[in-house]
Amino acid sequence: MYDGITMLSFLMGEKVAIIKNVPAEICTDCGEAYMKSHVTGKVETLLDCIEELHSEVSIIYYEAA
Repeated sequence: MYDGITMLSFLMGEKVAIIKNVPAEICTDCGEAYMKSHVTGKVETLLDCIEELHSEVSIIYYEAA
């Protein structure tokens, strides 16, 4: 595993959300990205904010708080 970044995409009903530059641990064997719990918590908060928008597609950048 090594530290890196990934892009996440979510289909939420009729909406599409993309979060770029998400910190993750990347598997050296398969390339799968794994997030730590504090990162997952922030992603969930961002998704809650996106749900309130009147937009079909949202592309946002993860920024460490």
